[in-house]
Amino acid sequence: MLWLSLLLWSCNNQTNNQEMMQTLAKGMADCREDKINLLMQKNNIQTAFNYCAESTFDNFRWSFDGNKLFFGYYGNAYIQDGNTRTISPITIPPFAKTKPAWLENDYIVLPLKPKKDSKVQNIIWYKPDGTYKEQELALHNIGDLQIWSSDTVLFTAKNSQDQRKAYTLTYGETEPKEVFSFLTESFDRLEYSTKTKILGIVADKKVTVYQDSKLLFRAENVNRVIPHPFEQFVILETTGKPLSVLEPVDTVGKTPEEIEREERKRKKVESKLPEWMDKTYSPNEIHVVDLTHNKRYRIPYFFGKDFEWYTNKGFYCSMTLEGVAGEDIPVNVGLLDLQFPLGAIRLDKPERVELVGTVGP
Repeated sequence: MLWLSLLLWSCNNQTNNQEMMQTLAKGMADCREDKINLLMQKNNIQTAFNYCAESTFDNFRWSFDGNKLFFGYYGNAYIQDGNTRTISPITIPPFAKTKPAWLENDYIVLPLKPKKDSKVQNIIWYKPDGTYKEQELALHNIGDLQIWSSDTVLFTAKNSQDQRKAYTLTYGETEPKEVFSFLTESFDRLEYSTKTKILGIVADKKVTVYQDSKLLFRAENVNRVIPHPFEQFVILETTGKPLSVLEPVDTVGKTPEEIEREERKRKKVESKLPEWMDKTYSPNEIHVVDLTHNKRYRIPYFFGKDFEWYTNKGFYCSMTLEGVAGEDIPVNVGLLDLQFPLGAIRLDKPERVELVGTVGP
């Protein structure tokens, strides 16, 4: 497996878009790399981009072995090779703004931009040799692409009646196969683990989780649900409690009196902010559901979205990282190891997590 410390952007002779690389490398004026580096080290987090890079990326997805990273940047597609630390543009048609699936056979499956009001949509199978096969499907609004098997993709899409369903499609076949026929309710998002048979769907920010069609639990205020590939854990992406737009008080090395004084100063500054300015924001939080003990926990030391498990080994994960330790950071692709908090949860002795409550049908 590629060690996460290799994943830093660098220029190379394979990168034709020098302007893109210069923009990625350009630091933002109000960004302090030393401060972010301290936050990252304290919380054992690494990033794919430089801390203060202008990282307007989307659609990121790791390869099955974790050695390469696909990402979109202003409508263009790129792949970073973690072993050689090179970024190479790839030539494909305009693609939809959704995460692709990167299959075990190293094919990338990606939906293309649909035509307006069209009930059909094309996908491409991008191959390791740089070529691709384009395929039209009698479906539209394709999303939730993920691995089903080495050469088969699982995805959701709307049919001609605008009903979202789940399908699989194997390379070389012409027609998708509908799966999870027991689902009668409508849904917006879907994620599945082929090994644990855990299926999660989200509709109107309400999540329902099944295992082999058996209902496990329901919950509200959920944006996405992501089962672990082989353990009895489920990740929930949710909207957290409002936080102040001002930096939190640094409590390290301070007495209670000093902390209280700093809090008063902070509240005074907040009271003088313009009326039109938002005083708080709601971060995207990551919650963990332990299906062994039916308990839900909040991870308080980072927040973000687009969570995915980094390879099918252990408890490495990746996401669009938006903040650490209650502080905003420039958006980045974060890389983390959740082995310690998940291991503690498994022993029913949670650390570095906060109990939210229990879950059930």
